[in-house]
Amino acid sequence: MALGAVSSSFSTTDCSYTCILSGQIDKLLAKLVRDRGHLTAKLAVVVIQAEHDPARAAHLGHEAHGAATQTSSARIRRELRTLDGELCHRWPDHADAKAFHEALATV
Repeated sequence: MALGAVSSSFSTTDCSYTCILSGQIDKLLAKLVRDRGHLTAKLAVVVIQAEHDPARAAHLGHEAHGAATQTSSARIRRELRTLDGELCHRWPDHADAKAFHEALATV
């Protein structure tokens, strides 16, 4: 599967996707804010779908949200809306999911 194509169905053995995306993010220069933000947002979606970890996904979402705000990237915002939908649907009462939803709603 290509890095840009993230499947909507993952098994528990698909943690390699999170490893691949994390590795790609680590290799990017800090000054590449938009690229780092986009990959971080994609990673957050993969984390929520593959690892079912709302706290980690929300944390990554907050990081990507900062990049989206800084760069005005519609592509990052699209990924963040996907993440928000997943968090709200699966974990509507989770504190981190609520905080992420509120942060995203204020923009």
